[in-house]
Amino acid sequence: MTSETALSLSQLQRHARLRWAGPPLLVSGLALVGLCIASYLQGGSGYPFFIGLLGMGLGLGSFGANHETAMALALQYTNHDAETPLPENIAKELKEELDRDSEATQNLQPFPKTAMVLPLIALSVQGLTAWIVFG
Repeated sequence: MTSETALSLSQLQRHARLRWAGPPLLVSGLALVGLCIASYLQGGSGYPFFIGLLGMGLGLGSFGANHETAMALALQYTNHDAETPLPENIAKELKEELDRDSEATQNLQPFPKTAMVLPLIALSVQGLTAWIVFG
């Protein structure tokens, strides 16, 4: 196994794991939006609601960005006669994506740096929202 192949496979696996930070961020963002609404109904300001919506959307976006990056890297990995096969679960997901919409999956572009930073931005925005709401 070459070092480039190992790096590519480890990067692929990192994004496949990191995408699962998205659902908890989505749920925590939804809870914060609910708290923002409750605060507004009790006479508070309405602007935290919009910041909360941003944090919730970024939580969903962090799942999507990491999932698409993982699938794009998996497709690139399989197209480069790699010595080591894809892990079974990722190969199965890639096959499902290709069966569902082959053209769109083949046109995916990986954005690994963006996908790595997006969960941190979502967490920061949600932290800001919580700070504003709980003051």
